Amino acid sequence: MNKADIVALAVLFIVAFSLWTIPIQSDPRPFGEGDAAWHFSIGDYIASSDKPIWRLPYYVGMWYYGYNSILGPFAPEYPPSNHYNYALTQVIGGERFVPVLMYRAIASFLGIFAVYFVITKLYGTAAAMIASSALVFSLREQMIYLWGQQPTLVAVVIAPVTFYAFYRYLDSYYKGETKTVYLYITALLLGSQYLLHIQGFTLSSLVIGVFTVLMFLKHRKLPFIRDSKKHVVAASLIFLAIAVPFFLIYLGAPDLGASEPDYSRVFKWGVDPVLLSQSYPSSYTTFSGEYKNPMLMLPFLFLGILFALLRRTNKDLLMLGWLGGVYLVLHVDLYLGVSQERSARLLTAEPALFYSLMGIGMISLLSFALSHVKIRSSAKSIAKFALAAVVVLVIFQGNMETSKSALSSSYQSIFRITPVQSEFADWLYENVAENAYLYYMPGSDPYKIGNWQYPKMRWILASSQRHLASYGGRITDNPDTANSSFYFVFDYSDLAAITNSAPNQMQPAARQSALALQQFEESAFNVSDALFNKNSIRVYEVEAEDFK
Repeated sequence: MNKADIVALAVLFIVAFSLWTIPIQSDPRPFGEGDAAWHFSIGDYIASSDKPIWRLPYYVGMWYYGYNSILGPFAPEYPPSNHYNYALTQVIGGERFVPVLMYRAIASFLGIFAVYFVITKLYGTAAAMIASSALVFSLREQMIYLWGQQPTLVAVVIAPVTFYAFYRYLDSYYKGETKTVYLYITALLLGSQYLLHIQGFTLSSLVIGVFTVLMFLKHRKLPFIRDSKKHVVAASLIFLAIAVPFFLIYLGAPDLGASEPDYSRVFKWGVDPVLLSQSYPSSYTTFSGEYKNPMLMLPFLFLGILFALLRRTNKDLLMLGWLGGVYLVLHVDLYLGVSQERSARLLTAEPALFYSLMGIGMISLLSFALSHVKIRSSAKSIAKFALAAVVVLVIFQGNMETSKSALSSSYQSIFRITPVQSEFADWLYENVAENAYLYYMPGSDPYKIGNWQYPKMRWILASSQRHLASYGGRITDNPDTANSSFYFVFDYSDLAAITNSAPNQMQPAARQSALALQQFEESAFNVSDALFNKNSIRVYEVEAEDFK
């Protein structure tokens, strides 16, 4: 690694760290949608109990992932590695929330450095600077980070390093100087992705598969014969030793939401934004949502693909294999029978590929032009870095502005668990039994005042280590609640915050939903019977039979 790489990586880290930690800098309280609270809860329990777990605690296991068809109820829904990372950051950081939030930020932008490493090794520092700098402002990756789907994101962003390791093995094999160490590195990296999230493992496997086919077509020689055979078997056994203990977690997971395949998507690249509008905002699913200057970017993206097709060197075949692998992973709904929502989540795999191809296209075009000009090599290098700087400042200016705005405005005010609710969560932890089942009644209807950015119930659950659920008109008859005590929680605290703020569009809907909730509370309870009555939050204990 030369001085330019060290300086570039230092600048990238400082910029990314400063940007991605904006939600933490002004407010150390946890943020994210339900998945964020879910993953935090498991790691938090491991840290607080100071022991490994093979079954989820009651308050987490009663959540929607609570049953595995093979392992039964309260089985973990993912291999535990990411949750242990959360626990370790708490232990090292000496605090529950901020260390985990810092880990979430840093682990989420690891893809910047994965891409820098791979592209600089293959195509040079200038191309790597363009690709990795663009990823600092990748809106899709920042959305997944903000939502808190942490294992998926980390497993996807480290994928380039995984298939680069396999490239080093296969490239050396066809050059007659087989370096089998890279085969073992590939197996370990695939195992790491598998332990984080199977979708990242799937992405790398598909890229490796397409790349292997392309290399075979070029070299007309099978890559796994003679001297490599025993190493392939050994590397496979290493991977299986990592993966098999957790295989039943994935195999027995709840239904992934099968849907009728739309085979017209074979001729389309991405997902259908209209079909997924209830699950993902259009800024996530559409091309223009991620790439704010698509007309400037597309020509260089296609140039990168064109140069790879024309040259067809081994490294170019890796880029084409990457392209083919991402296409396949974005269409898993067509051949695995899962819903398009699963494909949509893997849109996070696209920016690293497209930004890399764009950087390669630009630098390849410039190199081609400079090859016809008689100037010193140092001047050519300066020209490449100047181009990289111009690209980042001009093409990605829109992404920079939108990225900073999104990170600054997300989960502000009542859209994050408030100090009042944090205090209430502490009271629950101290005064309510571990197997308590609490029905959370928000005074402000999340579907009217906000949307998926209003996961209050989940963060109070995570903070209190007590189970909270929505009330559907009757007490649950789940057999796992046979020994549980039941409570109703009426939380009007957000309404108070909305009412005391400047007039806004949330106020009428918030007052309406609070009025309806208050009528229900007054008809079912006497305020004097409340176990807790503070800061516009009240708790009542009930007999299950009275609400069935």
